[in-house]
Parts: sequence; C-alpha cells; structure tokens
Amino acid sequence: AKAYGLLATGGEALGVSEATMGHFLKPATAPLEGDLDQVLRAPMSYSLGYVKPCEMFQFGSDDRAFGTQGAGGSFAYADPGLETGFAYAMNRMDFYVFGDPRERSLREAMERSVRTLS
Repeated sequence: AKAYGLLATGGEALGVSEATMGHFLKPATAPLEGDLDQVLRAPMSYSLGYVKPCEMFQFGSDDRAFGTQGAGGSFAYADPGLETGFAYAMNRMDFYVFGDPRERSLREAMERSVRTLS
C-alpha cells in the first residue's frame, strides 16, 4: 500500500521518472488481438503490466488508477485521483480473481473516507 501510495503521488520517492509516470497514468490501449485476457478468460485492460479500470473490473476514482490483483482475492492499486494507495491481502483465500466482496467493501469504504477528507 505504501509503494502504491508513493506512486499515486508522483513516484519521486521511488525514483520513478515523469516519463514512466506518464505511461502509468495513460488509459490502457487494447492489444491488436483484443482485450480478452487469455488466463482469466475475461476482457481486461492492462498498461505496463498493471491492470487498469475496465468494464469488467472498476476501481479507483478515474482511468489513471493502476494496480494488480492476486490469487484468492488480494488486490492493490494506486489512485492518483485520490492520491492514495490501497492493498488488501486476506488471511483466508477464496475463489475470487477480482471483485472479492471482502476486498471491494474495504476499498469502497477507503475511497469514501478519502473523498470525505478532501
């Protein structure tokens, strides 16, 4: 969460260049073969190896957000629009690749709280 938070605020503390940050923040461009993820068997959006918000998986305050999902429902991402990072790692895996209701409820509560503070 801390690393994603640093990326959400520009990445300077991690030594990430402005050019690289510019690529992170761009909306995803679908590959020529289409946006069907061959592993997940679902349409997904990626940029520089990070998942981006898409119809199948909405997260973050806008399309500049980027992160990665993990086995069993874990998820972490940077939200430049809210200038925050988020990470969820569960102590009991489930069968979710993305959209785990445990993760989603915590993520949505965090986003509401940050918006209230802004």
